[in-house]
Amino acid sequence: MTRIIRKMIGILLAVAITATVGTAAENHGSKKTASDGAEPSYMGEPLSYWLRFIQDRDKNNMDLALDAIRELGPDARSAVPELTQIVAEPSAPIEIGVDKRSVIAFKIRSILLRSDAIDALAAIGEAATPSTVPLIQWELTVRVVHRSIRNTADDELFVDLVYRPEAQFRVSVLHSSGISTGALLSPECLHS
Repeated sequence: MTRIIRKMIGILLAVAITATVGTAAENHGSKKTASDGAEPSYMGEPLSYWLRFIQDRDKNNMDLALDAIRELGPDARSAVPELTQIVAEPSAPIEIGVDKRSVIAFKIRSILLRSDAIDALAAIGEAATPSTVPLIQWELTVRVVHRSIRNTADDELFVDLVYRPEAQFRVSVLHSSGISTGALLSPECLHS
């Protein structure tokens, strides 16, 4: 019974995501366009410049590249395949009680990257509809698994990862796991 309820919730969330994509298309209709046939640009750089950061998974510039795509909205439709690939990449769930903090940090970074890619797809709007199936699959993916909670910190981390809304997720999870935002993004933390 619980499994059926989870699947139904996942399907409802997928429908909500699809509706968000449609709404974003309407809201971004008045954004600047490349009406002269030129490639759209953001901060003086063409879309292809920003797409290279995404294709290379350049951690130093990924956030800015995703900001560029969100700002360009429907004009960034050529980014859909790359963003869809990010959402569709295989991922392992966070295993509370098993994964080391550095592994948890890596997996959280992966979840946040997918979240940002989904936001960018929503900003693109209707042209992002080919990403619907990977979006639904991602929504139905288990992200956190309770293996063996041995202490209060693991218990708090589990609660933060499972029960917090996305807006609070970024801050509270990092705090509970003892990882500062800078440490989460640093290569040293991810390799330790």
